[in-house]
Amino acid sequence: HGRLLKWLTGTARWKRRGGADFVFIVNDPHQWTQPLGSPVSLTRRQAANTWVDTTADVVSRAVLLSAEDCRPAASQNLAIPPIFVPYFINRRLWKGSSNQSHHFRPHLLGFVGSRWVHSQACPLLYNPRPESASLRSKILEGLRSECEPGECLVKVLDGEGPFSIDRNNASTLVDLTRAAREAVFCPIPRGDTATTKRFFAAIVAGCVPIVISDNSPLPFEDRLRILYAAAVIRIPEAVFMVPSFSLVKFSRELNTQPQVIKEMRRALVKLKELELYPEWTCI
Repeated sequence: HGRLLKWLTGTARWKRRGGADFVFIVNDPHQWTQPLGSPVSLTRRQAANTWVDTTADVVSRAVLLSAEDCRPAASQNLAIPPIFVPYFINRRLWKGSSNQSHHFRPHLLGFVGSRWVHSQACPLLYNPRPESASLRSKILEGLRSECEPGECLVKVLDGEGPFSIDRNNASTLVDLTRAAREAVFCPIPRGDTATTKRFFAAIVAGCVPIVISDNSPLPFEDRLRILYAAAVIRIPEAVFMVPSFSLVKFSRELNTQPQVIKEMRRALVKLKELELYPEWTCI
């Protein structure tokens, strides 16, 4: 993209406002902090102390949109921070969910996912913080050992045993929708990156998200901060990994406050309408 930007910044349209009326969809903002047109391993100042512009420098007046963020906290310092947008969710798969936000939910917790993820997809987030597999293992082991019969709806997409189903099972997607529609709470650990589609699936289905991902960016957070505070529970990864912490006990205690749950679901309905793309949206 270095050559493309070099051409773009030389156009009359760019020079008119220095790129302030351009919007870029960014796959990973971290790559935009690297020297322009150079390998990721190159430092910002080369050996000869020649200043090297990064992509972010060049487009510092433009708008950056992203659904992911692989930057460690120490490097989340772009001159103009990206605007994080939601993942795309196929609304056709969730028809009827909007009418089920306040219906009776027979399960306390619902989780469908793999124990293992591809941590190399976003390696800068995984050291020295807990591996995603460790977070997920604790979630699954807690649900397995602490849930009463029928209390939790869980499907594991890898591994063996009665707690598992085949990764290629055609019913996997249906199981995910059912878990989100029938559970009061949906645990949201990190995916291959800090973000996961499971978060948006929970919002669509009216399942209160319990986010266990320290670096997960929330879409339009500056504008929706109050709604997120009302609808989303965040548990720091370090707190969750404390041996004495129990997700099941935490959820049971919160579920004894029906008015609180009712208000959280109301906030989820508002979030859903603000964050979901219309059916006809093409990305």
